[in-house]
Amino acid sequence: MRKSLLPSYLAVEKKLRQQISCGRLKVGDKLTPEPGLARQFHISRETLRKALEMLTADGFLLRIPGRGTFITDPEDKTSAEFRRRLYHLRRANHAIGVLVPSVTLSVYAGIIRGAEDCCRKHGYHLVLGNYDGQPERERSYLEMFVERRVAGVLACPGHKSSAAPYRQLLVKGRIPFVLAATSIPGLAADVVKTDNISAAREATSFLIEAGCKEIIFLCHYLKASNSAERLAGYREALMEYGRPVRKEYILEKSTPDYQERLRHLVSHRVDGFVSANESTTVDLVAVVNRFSRGKKWPKIIAFDRPSLLAPGRYTITFLHQPAREIGWEATEILLRHLRQQNKTRTIAGRTVILPVKKERFRFSAFRPGW
Repeated sequence: MRKSLLPSYLAVEKKLRQQISCGRLKVGDKLTPEPGLARQFHISRETLRKALEMLTADGFLLRIPGRGTFITDPEDKTSAEFRRRLYHLRRANHAIGVLVPSVTLSVYAGIIRGAEDCCRKHGYHLVLGNYDGQPERERSYLEMFVERRVAGVLACPGHKSSAAPYRQLLVKGRIPFVLAATSIPGLAADVVKTDNISAAREATSFLIEAGCKEIIFLCHYLKASNSAERLAGYREALMEYGRPVRKEYILEKSTPDYQERLRHLVSHRVDGFVSANESTTVDLVAVVNRFSRGKKWPKIIAFDRPSLLAPGRYTITFLHQPAREIGWEATEILLRHLRQQNKTRTIAGRTVILPVKKERFRFSAFRPGW
């Protein structure tokens, strides 16, 4: 027997289409649930879903959440009308999907809180997706939001996020969405964030005016848009004061020699640091604690305060993103989209900038028994 050269999902789509055409599967019949259908065709559920999505797009299938998937006729005006009504029913759904790369970071925890508070005020409920910075999980949650017919999506992109799944699932599915804290290059969407460039420029300028001679910039991923913007602000301040921008003073945590370079700089009495991320601040405090015992601590300005820092006596100036306000404002914009007519036809691509909040925090030495 000659093996089919078609991809598995196309072969399954063809078989199901033939069964519908010959009347083996009749209009109105409920399709076998996905697990059983996947076993029947000896394929994964992911492969099966690709086949079902093609048939659904062509009008041969209708998925009704909570009831199942039914055979329909693309030429049947009654079925078409039902699909249209189901689409509008989704718009009346009071669920908002919130997507974050990490619930453990303070900025995203604050954004979730702001979004939840705003949803409660307006009679919506929140469906949370934590994708741990993994693009495949990010897409999976977006697919889940579409499947659950959420009214809209508030998304916090990570450094690996791309525009493709948002276009394919949300734009194509006409589901309104707003980005919070970070934008995605090439994706037209409303964004609520802070002015990272100005904040980093002011932080670096402050360190220069405070007498710091050597100022180090730390970040997790230089390709992340927030880190790139903060680096731009750091560079602008150095050039404004006639200081050289030294490549060896820009440290990226994702590089193999990051810890070694950080220890080297701290041990050589570098006197100023701009830390762009919570994780780099944790690393910096641990290293400075180790190499600066009995010595004067360098001046540190960091974005967002981590929940746990190494014990010691030191002072750090934190630049807080107004996380709760970002979550609240982004949700308000999203709900305004839902209230407008033709709300999903276009996405304006506006950016709302909120100011950072400064906090000078003095840590006390840890004492056993406290």
